[in-house]
Amino acid sequence: MIRVSDRNIQSTYLNILAKSKSDLATIQKQLVSQSKINKPSDAPLGTSRVMRMSGQIESFNVFEKNIDSGLAYIDNSSSALEGIKDEIQKVLKDLTDANNATVSDNLPQYSDKIKASLNSILDLANTSFDGQFLFGGSDNSTTPVGFNSTGQLVEFKSNRIDADHKIKISNYTEQKININSKEVFASVLKNTGNLDSTSAIGNTQTVTSSIYNSEGTEYSFVVTYTKTAANNYTMNYSILDPSNAVVTSGSNALTYNNITGALQSIDGNLPNDIKISDETNKINLVFDTQSLMEKNSPATVNSNLSQKADIFNVLKSISDTLNTGKIPEKEHIQLVSDFEKHLINKISELGSYRNRLTDTQDLNKSQSVTLQELVSKEKDVDVAQLAIELQEKQYSLDLTYKISSTLLPKSLLDYL
Repeated sequence: MIRVSDRNIQSTYLNILAKSKSDLATIQKQLVSQSKINKPSDAPLGTSRVMRMSGQIESFNVFEKNIDSGLAYIDNSSSALEGIKDEIQKVLKDLTDANNATVSDNLPQYSDKIKASLNSILDLANTSFDGQFLFGGSDNSTTPVGFNSTGQLVEFKSNRIDADHKIKISNYTEQKININSKEVFASVLKNTGNLDSTSAIGNTQTVTSSIYNSEGTEYSFVVTYTKTAANNYTMNYSILDPSNAVVTSGSNALTYNNITGALQSIDGNLPNDIKISDETNKINLVFDTQSLMEKNSPATVNSNLSQKADIFNVLKSISDTLNTGKIPEKEHIQLVSDFEKHLINKISELGSYRNRLTDTQDLNKSQSVTLQELVSKEKDVDVAQLAIELQEKQYSLDLTYKISSTLLPKSLLDYL
């Protein structure tokens, strides 16, 4: 038989008393803080889960702000493009009315109407939002489009009219939110494919494409790539009128990356579009060679023209024609009609961007709510249950104090 001493009983009692006080303090702290986890040691595994899920919730909050900003940007862009579409439809109606023989004496008045629509479209194309030009690409130092020094040709003023604006909408996803001037308004001749990296120095590759001026007249664009050294080429281009006379020409030096084969520089500068303007022949063209690669394979260079002419100079040309008392040619009117279709496609493209953002926003909100519920289950307290436990612990502690009088020895203090 093992004898249990009074000291053992006292020690065990004191341990139980200390634990009761600790449990009571823990419940009181949880009730005050409304949380089961007040320091990592309270629940190491739970703390880790809460921290991880809280970080994800913060990320969703950031994505939510990005999406709200992106939606506002898209909505403003859509409004501007819708305004341009309304002006184009007014122009088409005015051109239909101008073709009526009974108004032949009033053609200058229709010229004024077309000019007013052109100015409205220019204003809409230069719309800014939150300190940025909606259609200006990455250049916010100047308006995207405007008249040249003579006032006879509309030019693209921005240095990077093709830049995209993207926002992060999830940990691994970015979404474009803009339609730049190059996509909407410019007549872009794009060369794609590849040059042969194994070809001999002096080897040439020539491509001929059709381009158009603001009156719908067809011109030939002839570009020749001549290899001058490893990964280096001279690009010579000429624009020929219907009689094959050269009206504009130019030359640039191209350098390709010897590892990736991507275009590395044009005339020693970072690759950019080549803007070609010929006021005399009413040509305003953007020439894009940035997608043309250099590869160890036979050269293949393809050309693609985004649209025949930019709408600004088309409308100016129509206005000038009407002002002389002449009816615009069918090619003129067709250019406007083609632009309307092109514009509708771009508006639809913006709509698809918006749908992507709203779908992602709904998904992010749903995941955020789920995570918040999980965090709540991990750390939030059941107040009613804790209140009952608090009463039980307090009762147990009070009972323990009463028992102490029979277990703990008397001291001199008890008799003072």
